[in-house]
Amino acid sequence: MIGHLLTRSVIVTVLGMLLAAGAADAQVEPVTVTQDDVRELTASVEELVGLLRASLEERERYRKLDLAIAYLQFRSRRIEGLERELRTTEETRASTSEGLARRREQLAELETRAGAESGRDAERSAMMTEQLRLVVGTLETQLDRLERTALDLQNDVADGRRELLRFEEYVLENLDLEE
Repeated sequence: MIGHLLTRSVIVTVLGMLLAAGAADAQVEPVTVTQDDVRELTASVEELVGLLRASLEERERYRKLDLAIAYLQFRSRRIEGLERELRTTEETRASTSEGLARRREQLAELETRAGAESGRDAERSAMMTEQLRLVVGTLETQLDRLERTALDLQNDVADGRRELLRFEEYVLENLDLEE
């Protein structure tokens, strides 16, 4: 419908310009437009309208492709951020695990020595043992939290990758792109 109206308006405009040009210049013979001229002009205008329509469709397709690329880049950056956070969490978890192992060894040594001590040394050892048990408990809690966080991040990364693949498939399917 729009193409048909556009075709007619272009034809009318061109004919009007031809007639105006002929009327404006008195020394030029009046322009006579034959039925064949109108047909040729109509065919040319329809061809131009078709090319314009194809150009607009292609422009819209590229706009959609640009949006898809921007979204894919955004999701990729998000996944990269999650992966960095996961690496940091895993490094922290490894160092916490090493620290916990050392504290457990210290606690075992302290408990072994505490049995052989008496008096003031025994009281001091008992107090140190209790403090070390608190540290071990805190480190165990922290390690559990880090393990849950790492697992959540691994799931988020995997979900993000699956979403990225699904969106890429959708883009390829709906924008008629070749791989």
